[in-house]
Amino acid sequence: MRIIEKLNYKGRTMLLNNNLIFGMELEGHLTSRFIDRSSPDFLRTRRERASYMAKKLVEFGIDYVFVLTDESPNVDFEIVFPPMQVGELSKKLVSDVFDAVTRAEGRATKTDCGQHIHICIRPSKDITPDEFTRKSVENFKNHLRSDLLAFTVNSRSLSPRDLTRGDAMLVFIGSELRQNNYAEPMDTNLIKDVIYRYAKHQRLINSFLARSRRDYRMSKNISHILTPEFDRAVSVLKMKELIGRGYSTKFFCINLEHFTTKETVEFRGHQATLNTTKIFNWIELLMNLYYSSYDQRFDTDTFVPDRLETVTSPVNPYRIRTLKAKIWRLCRTPNGASVVEIMNQTGAGYQNVRGRISEIRRDYPTVVQYIDFTQYGNTYGNANAGGGYRVLEQYQRAISNNQNNLFLLPEDTRAGTNPMIGLRPELRTWFNDRAISLR
Repeated sequence: MRIIEKLNYKGRTMLLNNNLIFGMELEGHLTSRFIDRSSPDFLRTRRERASYMAKKLVEFGIDYVFVLTDESPNVDFEIVFPPMQVGELSKKLVSDVFDAVTRAEGRATKTDCGQHIHICIRPSKDITPDEFTRKSVENFKNHLRSDLLAFTVNSRSLSPRDLTRGDAMLVFIGSELRQNNYAEPMDTNLIKDVIYRYAKHQRLINSFLARSRRDYRMSKNISHILTPEFDRAVSVLKMKELIGRGYSTKFFCINLEHFTTKETVEFRGHQATLNTTKIFNWIELLMNLYYSSYDQRFDTDTFVPDRLETVTSPVNPYRIRTLKAKIWRLCRTPNGASVVEIMNQTGAGYQNVRGRISEIRRDYPTVVQYIDFTQYGNTYGNANAGGGYRVLEQYQRAISNNQNNLFLLPEDTRAGTNPMIGLRPELRTWFNDRAISLR
């Protein structure tokens, strides 16, 4: 019995390059011919303006976002995107929406229009960024009404504002994606460090934003949290209390109101833009706070579990007559089974056996062990005979009930707090140039 499962315990999630998930909300306005009372095209209410934008998006082939009204001054519509990951597909989808908004005479230039980025507290696992985005968009489309103005959930047509937590999880994530491709929530101490670094360098981060958005009333400064009390905070609830000074964090540049309902941290600082490069650079800056903290500021190797739990693998997790069930039974023995033995016992071909084993390993990654082909007497000149596999009947899993299992490295060995640390050189140059241009 071996200790082989140590990565998916509560509160400790591996952050890998580009496995963070983001959501986006774009606030915009229409051109003057729709809001000038003397114009024959005047649209009187916010609802009419949002409906107009939704209708035009559908007309231009956009069917994977939904459109809201918004009560903020100068905001005629709000466009909400499905969860995505940074990749070629997400950039194309966002660019297509921006182009459609522009063709529909939508703009993002007024002071009160913002662009809010949500970073999910659950990274992805076992999926590429483009494949994640594709599945997420399909899930979104399955629940969207054809006019983009509401969702259909359990045969009910619901305004996005009316979604319950359960409905929101269904719509925003999707049951299959959540079950198969969302990792455990990231460590609370990691989230705390991201918030701390943002607050400590708020002046620098603000220099990348339009002057109208710096300490704006809808995305207020959070530098007031830099206190010993925040240093001692061990829960998101306490951090939320300190950011909001005992009230809601909704109108601060970092908003934790969605932490439990949609499992995201919302960054509200950026001005609205229809420039794809600009918004994805901002998203990369925010994500870099997570990646650089995890990689360079925390001890990600040391873990002392509260206990070790003995786990018995299922006797027969697959339908009894399937090839995977037969392979599972052959391999769930003390010595396992070679690929050749599996082929002989099942009559399946080499590629078929290897394909089913790959699926089993994907389903039960901590239970299936590879056995080198040399252990079956094969030489390197006869390596094509293949190795074998063993399904462990029992194994041990590390368990921790503490949500804070990541701890900062000693001060003299961890990286600094500057948000530019870890950012690729060309992006550092881009932000430096932007800060100079906005002085």
